[in-house]
Amino acid sequence: MPGTEFLSDDLWARISMDAQASVNRMAAVGYVTDASQVPFRDGDTLVVDASDRAVTTGLTNAELLQELLSSGVHLYSLPSLHAKVYVFDDIIFVGSCNLSHSSRTALHEAAIRTVDSNSALGVRQFFQALLRSAEPIDQPFVTRIRQLLVEPRQPSDEETGPRQASSLWRLETPPPSRDPNMRPYFVALMKAQLGELREGQPFHLWKGHFGHKDRMEKSGEQFVLTKSGVTYFSPGGKGAPGPDLLEAFLAAVTTGSSDRLPQKLINRVLVPLLEAASQ
Repeated sequence: MPGTEFLSDDLWARISMDAQASVNRMAAVGYVTDASQVPFRDGDTLVVDASDRAVTTGLTNAELLQELLSSGVHLYSLPSLHAKVYVFDDIIFVGSCNLSHSSRTALHEAAIRTVDSNSALGVRQFFQALLRSAEPIDQPFVTRIRQLLVEPRQPSDEETGPRQASSLWRLETPPPSRDPNMRPYFVALMKAQLGELREGQPFHLWKGHFGHKDRMEKSGEQFVLTKSGVTYFSPGGKGAPGPDLLEAFLAAVTTGSSDRLPQKLINRVLVPLLEAASQ
């Protein structure tokens, strides 16, 4: 393999391969919610933003940090961290990707992979500086943040809703039902019209067939959420979408700008929401 290369489409495959083949793993990553592709083990090091803000907004997962700490991973919290740097033995990745499911499945990411010795020296110095500034994450630290109430970050009502359906947009071709973009898109349309999800309040969707029969009911040309639907789709519920994808879809359906859609979404044409409802 070349000494330095640019990676995008196959980035996570390469990260996973190199991480699994390495003896030592070290990473500085802003937000961490899914470490399934990087098998951190006893003695490895992870620097992350584990501030109260990051944890309560769902950007960093306290339960995952507990698992890593219990596995012997050296953890550190640095609230100002925005870097995404991975070091697997003598292999370095510097790029855009957090440790999250959406990074792997829905977002366009890119990174430089290198084994350059000069870069390795710079990265070692970078980590030394981070560790001098970061707070070690020990068991009392994790115990405390696990007790925080998680309410995934949402754009403000002033920015996103509630809005009149006539001012909103929808995808001309919605994502397939099992696509990771479907649920955040679905919930974004509801939130754009309702502000906060509420039982019995009508909202429009596109013309089609929908599941969730016990969570949503038809009301003329509109739909309403049941009590179980509000619980299911709200932050903390089993059906709550990831905050980063939800934010992207909220921005797109309220502005009509396809540039605001998640980058990996294939069908990106937006049309007026009520155009679908009247067909």
